[in-house]
Amino acid sequence: MRRIVAVPATLVALIAAGWTGGWYWAAGKVQAQAQASAANPPPGMTVNPGTLKVDGFPFTFTVESQAPSLRRIDGLAWDAAGLVATVKPWTLPEIGFAIAPPQHVTLPGSPALTALVKGSGSGSARMGTDGQPTRLQLTLAQVELSGGLLQAPLPVARINGSVDRAPEEAGAGATLSLDIEGVETPDLGLATLGRRVDMLAARLTVLGVLPKAATAAQLTAWRDAGGKLRVDQMALRWGPLTIDADGTLDLDDKLQPQGTLTAKIRGYGPVIDDLQQAGVVKARDAGFAKVGLDLMAGQPAADGTRTVTAPITIEKGKVSFGPMQVAKLPEVHWAP
Repeated sequence: MRRIVAVPATLVALIAAGWTGGWYWAAGKVQAQAQASAANPPPGMTVNPGTLKVDGFPFTFTVESQAPSLRRIDGLAWDAAGLVATVKPWTLPEIGFAIAPPQHVTLPGSPALTALVKGSGSGSARMGTDGQPTRLQLTLAQVELSGGLLQAPLPVARINGSVDRAPEEAGAGATLSLDIEGVETPDLGLATLGRRVDMLAARLTVLGVLPKAATAAQLTAWRDAGGKLRVDQMALRWGPLTIDADGTLDLDDKLQPQGTLTAKIRGYGPVIDDLQQAGVVKARDAGFAKVGLDLMAGQPAADGTRTVTAPITIEKGKVSFGPMQVAKLPEVHWAP
């Protein structure tokens, strides 16, 4: 009887010892691979993995990094207080991660757009056979945007984004999804709209092989090879105003954005009234604008709302809605 009991017990002990030894061996490999990847980043990128530690015994591998950062030649920069990536053997190649605040992000371009992330960050990555992510999902809370085309810092409640990278041999680039929720604008004196933008969303497809970095040389090569940005959906929800648009954007000979979108706009009447009351437009101009838009919209729907469908054109730094110029864009200067 003792032998019958002893044999299974011995096997369990051997399996446990083997599993323990295997886990620590694999943990060492995971840490070494993380350090090697940081030491040999893609061209034009510098990665500082910070202080690395592997934990999670017995069933997961948790890679914790203190003060990681990266820099790219086109001006992209990222710093965080900490990053924790979790790998489970049965969910590979999916990797989950959490990012400790604060985070500082700088997006390429001049003027550059910067983001200070004061809240939590989380997401997941699906790794490809080349060691690069084929899908990346990210959620950020309590974000403050500044710079770029913004005249003042914009607090944002939440940003959800994802990128799906197509295989290079397919000749495609990537699809991008971005949802921005709860943008608090400065007091513009627009009572009907209010200060909170409920939602700004975009679904984009990069046509052509995705540039490695947003530099003038790489963007020129991408454009010359037929690279474009297809706007599958762009949406704005702000008080009574709703805008939905789609179309195509590319770069002109000066690497400035150009293209045409088809927009459907509803709820424009109260917005024009707001602009008139705030003194942005004169009463006569507001009246002409509403009459003109109503004529473009045609008959109202059953609920009384009207929908205007017209092109939004971006050309030579000017943004026009139908025949009316509505904005002027500053010139973007890209890194060489």
